[in-house]
Amino acid sequence: MALTFIGKSPDPLPIPPGLVLESRRFASLSSVPACQRPPCPSKLTVRYTVTRPDGRLKPETAEVLLEGHIEDAARCTVHMLIALLHEHGPLSLQLLSARHPIELRYRGETLAPEKLLSDYALKDNSELQIVIKPRKQECEVRGAVADSVVTRLRFNSHKLTTPLALDELTPEMKVGDLKLRLQQLLAANPIFLVRGPTPPVPAPPPTVVTLPDGETTTEVRVGDQFTKPEGGGGGGGGKKDKGGGGVLQRASDRKLIEQAQLPELWPLTLNDPEDKLFSLLHQGAVLPDEALLSACKLLNNEMLYLNFKAPWEPDEPIPKPGEGKKGGKKKK
Repeated sequence: MALTFIGKSPDPLPIPPGLVLESRRFASLSSVPACQRPPCPSKLTVRYTVTRPDGRLKPETAEVLLEGHIEDAARCTVHMLIALLHEHGPLSLQLLSARHPIELRYRGETLAPEKLLSDYALKDNSELQIVIKPRKQECEVRGAVADSVVTRLRFNSHKLTTPLALDELTPEMKVGDLKLRLQQLLAANPIFLVRGPTPPVPAPPPTVVTLPDGETTTEVRVGDQFTKPEGGGGGGGGKKDKGGGGVLQRASDRKLIEQAQLPELWPLTLNDPEDKLFSLLHQGAVLPDEALLSACKLLNNEMLYLNFKAPWEPDEPIPKPGEGKKGGKKKK
C-alpha cells in the first residue's frame, strides 16, 4: 500500500511500522526533491504559434537539441535555453529580434530564467510552451545594450525566406566588414531566387513542376528562394541561367526540385554589378560602412535588415546613412 500526498503536510501524522510512503505529486514543479529529479534532458519539444500568410494562427511544435550546442547540458539554465532558441530554434523564433522577451512555461508554470532545467524535473521530449512578450522599448534595454558584447548577428529581408547569420564577431569590426563577411557567406552557401521579367512586363504565371517522386506537383513563383540541400547534391549551374542538372531545395517548404525544371534563377551574391548597392539597416536607419559595431547600439543576436535590389525590380533610390523621410506640407 502507498499513499499519495500533494505537497508537504504541515502536521504530518505518525507513520505506522511497516508502512512505505511514495510521493508522486507535488504542488510545484520546482519543489521536487533533488534526489528525485531526473538528469538534465538532452532534447526538448517547444510549442509555439505561427501566423499563416492568410492571417490565421497555426500551432506548431519543434524539437530543440541541447547536446552539441551547450557545453555543460547538466548546468543549462532557462536563460541559456532561451538564447539557444534564438540561435538554433524554429524559423519563427529566428525571425524575432533579441529585444522581444521570451517566456517559457511548463505545465502552466512560468520557468524562472536563473534556474536550472533540472530544477523543474524536465525529461527528454518534455513539452514547453513559448510565450512571446511585447517588444521592449529603447529605454528598457539601454543598460543591456551598453553591457552587451556582440558576437553574433542575424540578417533578414522581406525578399528572403530564411535569415542569414554571422558568428565570431568582435566589437572592433566595422559595418563594412559585415558586408564583406556576408559576401563570403553567400559564396560558400549560394542562394538562388527565381528571376522575374524587367518592369513594366508583368510577372508570368506560376510554373508547375514535378517533384522527384514523379507524382506530386507544385507551383514555383517569381522570387521563390532555393538553396543547395544539406549534404550536397545541388546543381551548381551557371551564373544567371539554369545550369546543368542537380536538385535544389525550396526554403519555404524544404521541397526538393530538379533544377532543370525550374525557371531562370538569379544567384544572390551582393557583389554583382547588377545588384547595385546593398545596405544594412537597424531600426529603420542605414548603418554607415565606417561605423564600429560597438557604436551601433546593438544587442547580441540582433536582427538587422538586409536591403538589396534584384535585377527585375524597379529602380528605387537607396537611402544614404542618416537620411530620413522629409515631412509633408502642413495643412493650413
